[in-house]
Amino acid sequence: MALPKYYAHPEPDTLVPLLQSQLPRSGPLLRRIQHDIVRKSPTACYLATFSPAARPSAAFEPPTPWLVAYVDLYVWPETQVWVYSSLEAEGTTSCGDRSTFKSSDFHLNQARMQVIGLISHCFEELFPRFLASSGVLDSSTTGRYKDQLRSPPPNPPTTLLLGTVHSGVVKLLRDAMTLSGPLPYPRYHLPYADDCMKYSFCRLSYDPACNHTPLILPPGYRCRSLNGLEGFQPYQYGLVRSRTYIARSKTALQNMASVVLYYDGPEDSKQETNGDEGNQETKDAQEMPIAWTFLGYDASLLSLYVEPEHRGRGLAAFLAKSVMQRGMLEKGQFSLAMEHEKEDGWAFADVALDNHASRRVMEKMGGEPAWTAAWIVAQPCRGEQCASCTGNGTSG
Repeated sequence: MALPKYYAHPEPDTLVPLLQSQLPRSGPLLRRIQHDIVRKSPTACYLATFSPAARPSAAFEPPTPWLVAYVDLYVWPETQVWVYSSLEAEGTTSCGDRSTFKSSDFHLNQARMQVIGLISHCFEELFPRFLASSGVLDSSTTGRYKDQLRSPPPNPPTTLLLGTVHSGVVKLLRDAMTLSGPLPYPRYHLPYADDCMKYSFCRLSYDPACNHTPLILPPGYRCRSLNGLEGFQPYQYGLVRSRTYIARSKTALQNMASVVLYYDGPEDSKQETNGDEGNQETKDAQEMPIAWTFLGYDASLLSLYVEPEHRGRGLAAFLAKSVMQRGMLEKGQFSLAMEHEKEDGWAFADVALDNHASRRVMEKMGGEPAWTAAWIVAQPCRGEQCASCTGNGTSG
């Protein structure tokens, strides 16, 4: 079976209605595209297994299975690809702790070739220009990403990072790449990545106008700095980076909806400042938060963190719901079409399967454990010169 052709869609209006019809399963990719509509990346492209000219009406649906992807190689070392297969909406079953597809062998084989075709398209058609662009191969953790030294070094720019990929798609790809002998398609190494539980949140779970439950902070906490600033501030980047191993640039965090919390202490422990001079010194100080979170490009919670001494006070739930409100309802971070019958303001969260404390928080908030997903790093096999094949690298 030959690898399918991929078509570039210059405008997202050929894809958004189709993805909306498959919410919430299609939500992460749809939100990534809707974020790009608001904050357009000049280096991003939208790819699909069907031509934009094949869409005669809003009711158009391509033959099953089909695949759509958002690709932006130039955001390396952050997530470069979001992908959605129509098999995700047809139903999934659980294989142990992981989601798999319920479909015919014929459709599974088609979907397998589609995801291999997507990765091949990226490496063969898009990577040459990306790697030739200024400074890509010279960047390293001591250069462009020198402020991320507390984290593991990023994957080399010759690899492809696919984010929040449905475990069913991951299985299709891994099964194809673990076959021995020559393959009728390119071979890619896929270092193992842990699966996460994908939680979905409809608007009812975080919008006070729908659930009539206002968000209230415990005494002593506030969302604004003493200077009246809300959300993440650039000078706080070092602190945020020191608490997470996920590589995200300062610019990326600034482009996301965020909520941070500050702590003044209990009311009876506050000390009066010494006149206006003391107040001014406090305001001029660069305050550091004790908790924070972000809403990512795909409307998923990112870096939800509360300092240990402040845990158990409901701050995580407050942060999560607040940032969903800010990103989905207030700040216009996404080009939403709330009139669509399935839109419903879906937001998401990825939680490691063994992180039971965080999973309980998500479920108490009204999050629905929907499916499992993983981040994939794809690297082309180099044959006899391949370090992964000879045991000097990470095997797929």
